[in-house]
Amino acid sequence: MTFATRLSLILAGLLALVLGTLSTLALMSAKRDLIARQRSELNTVSVLLRNALDRTSAYALTEVEAMARQPELRAAMAGSNAKAILDRFGETFAFLRAEAGLEIMQFQSAGLRTLARLHDPGRSNDDVSSIRPIVVAANRARRGQRGIEIGPTGILALRGVAPVVNDGQFVGTAEIGFDLRPVLQTVKIGSGAEVAIFISTTMTQAPSRGDGADEVQLKDSTDSRVFAAIARTPAFRLGRDTVQLEAVIGDERWGIVVEPLLDFSGRMIGGMVGAKDATALHAAYRRDALIFGFVAFVGAIVAFSVVLVTLRSFILGPLQAIEDYAGKVETSDKLPEPPKVGGGREVTRTMAAFAALAKRRAEPADLAGKPGGSA
Repeated sequence: MTFATRLSLILAGLLALVLGTLSTLALMSAKRDLIARQRSELNTVSVLLRNALDRTSAYALTEVEAMARQPELRAAMAGSNAKAILDRFGETFAFLRAEAGLEIMQFQSAGLRTLARLHDPGRSNDDVSSIRPIVVAANRARRGQRGIEIGPTGILALRGVAPVVNDGQFVGTAEIGFDLRPVLQTVKIGSGAEVAIFISTTMTQAPSRGDGADEVQLKDSTDSRVFAAIARTPAFRLGRDTVQLEAVIGDERWGIVVEPLLDFSGRMIGGMVGAKDATALHAAYRRDALIFGFVAFVGAIVAFSVVLVTLRSFILGPLQAIEDYAGKVETSDKLPEPPKVGGGREVTRTMAAFAALAKRRAEPADLAGKPGGSA
């Protein structure tokens, strides 16, 4: 390997190292941006979930408060007339169930016993004093209450409960509850993420389905395939703190946020899970990594070529000319013509000094060859 090649490889390697370092720093910055963007998107999903649940429960309370002020309902509850309640609100419940996602409409007496259920007319007169905290709170405080609660039949809904007062006397409570699926669809439209509700059978003390092995059940979701796979991810867990994680499902990479799901009494009953497809983000990152690597590789090749050409043009070429000139001076009886060399000023001055030295060396030989010269 020639000196020029060795020097070119050394300089090209150094430049490749510099480019590689810069590319690595750029990739690290791109990775941080990717993580920050993914976290920001998942935080947005969390905010939308909480806001959607809060708005829906507030809407439920507003509707049931208006309903509790209707004179027909007050009179019917004062007389414990379940049939009048069913006749009065049967058509309203059917319409809201079909159009607005209303899932529950029921009424409790002042003694905390169910007076009428529009969603299950065949069941009534059951004691709710020990199983319905939101109803008990509205009964005791004589104020409207709202929140998430799982009923004795296992229905999870966003509920609003309002006291019913007839002629200044408390006669019971009215309750409505909205299905969570429309809420999930709203969040999906607003964020572009898939959304689900998971219920923990351990936390709710409810019997698990199937063979009893599962402790976390998928209650509602916008994509059951995705969340069934997420539930099998080892890192997936429910907790009282917000958790963000990643899951690989087939060829897809998903960013996941898990929010605690608390019922009206503050008891954790499960989790709200948002999943955002991050496949495109990670594909863009891998594409950037390939680009940076290609730039570093091509930069090394270009640097090697440029350094090699530069050395040959400005240093090695002139040095070779000087070397050839020295060889001619050594072997020729007559002083050859000095070559014209390019390169830097130092090379030109070196050539001039060498030519002068060769000329002085040749002068004694010329004098000895002339007639009358000294031997």
